[in-house]
Amino acid sequence: MTGNTPAVQALTTPRAIATTNGPQRPVRSLRHGAGTRRHRIIEMMRALREPIVIAATLAVLTHAPVGAGLAAQEPSDFRHVTIATRVGPVTYHVYDRHLTRRLPVLLFLQGSTPMPLIGVLGPDSRRYGFSRDLLQYADRYHVVLIDKPGVPFVDTLRVDTITGDPIVPVPSAYTANNHQGWRVGAAAAVLDDVLRRVPSDSTRVVVVGYSEGGQVAPRVAVENPRVTHLVSINGAGLNQFYDGVIGARLRAAAGRTTRRQAQATIDSLFAVYRRI
Repeated sequence: MTGNTPAVQALTTPRAIATTNGPQRPVRSLRHGAGTRRHRIIEMMRALREPIVIAATLAVLTHAPVGAGLAAQEPSDFRHVTIATRVGPVTYHVYDRHLTRRLPVLLFLQGSTPMPLIGVLGPDSRRYGFSRDLLQYADRYHVVLIDKPGVPFVDTLRVDTITGDPIVPVPSAYTANNHQGWRVGAAAAVLDDVLRRVPSDSTRVVVVGYSEGGQVAPRVAVENPRVTHLVSINGAGLNQFYDGVIGARLRAAAGRTTRRQAQATIDSLFAVYRRI
């Protein structure tokens, strides 16, 4: 993501971040020890006891296949809602466990790419655009997910026979709206609608962002005074515009290409970035 993304970093001492609609609020840091990816995620989620939390961590949210210890998620497990917003139509999904109970709200913002929230690769294989570990908290929170623009909630995906990765289509609506302004506007509208539509404890509204979502989440919290808790996972690094540049430099440093070839690659990347 580019634009006015707030910097997210691990803080050694509490400080404050300014909000656009109220007083400053304390920010506390998290530091994680060794452990499995799932344990790190659970450890991060326990920090929701804090008033406002920014967690910068190297944890990776797993796209777990069916059979990885959690039951497969189905569209029927969620309540699906489409709303009109200032950034256009937005579809969100609330995990349908305790929708009649008054619970806090947990909004998850996934990372980059137009990956559907449920990607079907075959009869016994799926990839998820969200960490299913979040659903452990469905007894204590209304867990909310948001579709990327133009991306269906569930879709059947082909698999690249060489890499084994899913081949993800790129809808034109995604290309036109793949920017921070859309994601922040969509998140704000969804929070407002959920708090109005679903019995909610508005004293505890949590925004969790992963990767690109981890860069969006701080701005959502800064601009929306209803957000009381913030978790940013792996969202503090350089944005993905740098990936190609760093890769070209590393290939040249390893002797796989010349420095001249690396510079030509970088120049071509920046020409594309300027056109974007």
